Amino acid sequence: MQMPSKIAGYGFDATVLRASVEFLLPSTIVSLLAAPIGGKLVRHHGPRPVLLLASLIGTVGFVWIALDHEHAFSVIAAGMCVGAGISFGYAAMPAVIVASVPPRQTGIANGINSISRSTGSAIGSAMITTVLASRSIEHLPPGAPALPAESQFTLTFVIAGTAFLLVSLVAWLGLRGTHAPRPAAVAGSAPASDAETAGATR
Repeated sequence: MQMPSKIAGYGFDATVLRASVEFLLPSTIVSLLAAPIGGKLVRHHGPRPVLLLASLIGTVGFVWIALDHEHAFSVIAAGMCVGAGISFGYAAMPAVIVASVPPRQTGIANGINSISRSTGSAIGSAMITTVLASRSIEHLPPGAPALPAESQFTLTFVIAGTAFLLVSLVAWLGLRGTHAPRPAAVAGSAPASDAETAGATR
């Protein structure tokens, strides 16, 4: 977005303000609007279909921007798709965890999920930075800083799209036994458990 097109041969020469408002703000708004919608979808359809939908939307977004990142509309629309996919994924993942572990292990599982997200963000940032820095534009004017080649940005989009695609495969093939939590069943079993405990203490 901020790449100088006359020097790099790509980019939009965007200032910080323009990049924030024109390119990043739409995806942020979509993410905020998609979060409650994702929660409702999880409640009505279960976490697995929502996670699959999230990964497919994210894949579409990164494929779109990988194929066409020369037009501002494509970059903005692709970012909105990715934002919606991430919000749906964040809505589905806690429900997947709760439905996949016994109630006594829910806290541990959610803690591992949080740690995994933080670790994945750190590794992903380092990997993308390495990819971008691995190839610079040649024959830059004297005094110009090193700039990543356009192909490196395309490669990062492909990597991210592939990651989303792998999530869709896991959601489709690896979570077939996952069901939505059943609060009614859990609540109904509580009185029986209390009665057994009271009987055991007599």
